[in-house]
This record gives sequence, C-alpha cells and structure tokens, in this order.
Amino acid sequence: MADQLGHVSFPGVNQVRSCTYTRGLGTLPDVFHMRIVPQTGAILSSGTVAMSFHGTGVSFPNCVVDRASMNLTQRLQVVTIKIFDRRIHWKYKVVNGYYNARFADGTIQSGTEQTPQQLAEKLLDAMGEFGYDVLHFRIRTTRRLIGTTPTLAMN
Repeated sequence: MADQLGHVSFPGVNQVRSCTYTRGLGTLPDVFHMRIVPQTGAILSSGTVAMSFHGTGVSFPNCVVDRASMNLTQRLQVVTIKIFDRRIHWKYKVVNGYYNARFADGTIQSGTEQTPQQLAEKLLDAMGEFGYDVLHFRIRTTRRLIGTTPTLAMN
C-alpha cells in the first residue's frame, strides 16, 4: 500500500482520491481539481479547502465549486470537482470614485486626495480582504473609478 503524502478536505466531500493544485498569480484564483469517490451526500458549493502534508497544513477559506463531472469506466467511477479560491469573488466587485484629481497646474483638487495606502485600503476592502499590508503602495496616481473592478484599479 502506498504511503499517504498528504490530506485534502472540502465541506461535504467524503473521500478524496487525489487533488491537483494550481497557484493563480496576481488576481487570478487558485484552482483545485479534486478526484473523489462518488457519494450520495451533497457537496457544499462553497467552503474551506484544507490541505496538510507531513504535519504542515494550509487552509483556503471562501472557496467556490465551479463544476463537477463524473467519469465512468469498467473498473472505476470517479467524480471530479473544480474549485476556485476566494479570488474568484473579486471579479464581481465594483468600485466608484475619482481620487487625486488634478488641476491644470498639477495640484490635487481638494476632497479627492488619497494617499497610495488609503486608496489601496479602499480597493482591498471592496474585494473583501482583511489583514493586509499596504505599506509598499507608494505611487500617488490619479484614478477615475467608475464601475471598475478593484482588481483592474490596482493594476
């Protein structure tokens, strides 16, 4: 019998046969493909993917099931579910505002001034994020955000 390398779980999934994990860069969500044993119970549409390897664990909260499929062969029945991490929610958020608007002489119009950190906080809050560090945001830009997703505004 092969040694178990790790453990993966998701709410409602009874037995995971295997799981592949693809890390998304930037605003793209991480993707999990779980091959599971067919089951009669319902799999929740959202929840936390938990992974552990040799005693070290990591959790991915607010994940969403994208789709499920079933493969049938003579010997085996396997259900595959595709799950996205929380960043999938970001594309549905919208922000509006006009920040650091400038006069012709380059000075910032009163009432529109935001430090780079304040603007980053507004965008991250709009995405539902918390516990972030915005100290590395240093460039003060003029931003007109009308029906813009926060992920586009941060690029």
